[in-house]
Amino acid sequence: MPLVTEPLLVLHGGADALIPPTQGKALYDLHLGDPHRGEKKFILLKGGQHHLWNTEMPSHIKAAIERFSP
Repeated sequence: MPLVTEPLLVLHGGADALIPPTQGKALYDLHLGDPHRGEKKFILLKGGQHHLWNTEMPSHIKAAIERFSP
């Protein structure tokens, strides 16, 4: 991740039983971008499972992407 210079948006399901949210956060932490300048963002989707298909996840994903992108 230190070589990635593009903005980074990580969406991770809080109920992901396959890949723990801590691993998604660790990947996010490796990116050198500044979150205060909008260069990276980590969003934990409460109740989201691994494929984020459950409940209202698609609308949460769309809203997160719209907030992150210019």
